[in-house]
Amino acid sequence: MKYIITEQQGERVKDIIMSYLDSHLTPFDGWETPKEYKKNLLEDDEIFLHIVESEGSGDDPHMWYSVHTNPHADVPKEISPLITLPSAVYERIEGFFGNLWIPFFKEWFKKNTGLKVKTVEKQDW
Repeated sequence: MKYIITEQQGERVKDIIMSYLDSHLTPFDGWETPKEYKKNLLEDDEIFLHIVESEGSGDDPHMWYSVHTNPHADVPKEISPLITLPSAVYERIEGFFGNLWIPFFKEWFKKNTGLKVKTVEKQDW
């Protein structure tokens, strides 16, 4: 079944999703500048964005951003750049918004980091 919504309703949906992302996925320490993210990516080919304060164990909830040139990960070129979210977080967002959130997430992430996202996945490790 298809639904037709007005432009105003579409903007309202976008605002709700963006607000949710701001409230639940903004890194614990806040955002760095896009210039800093690009510099970090050039150095490491991956970025870890902790959603909660990190205890340094590597098990803390985080978003992981990587590109296909990362020697520490097998990210196929056709899905690069890739970002993964903790499975519970991904599934909660999907439960609220279906798959409507993914294009808004890509826009939200680029606005805050300056980095493009091609693929959004849940962490299954």
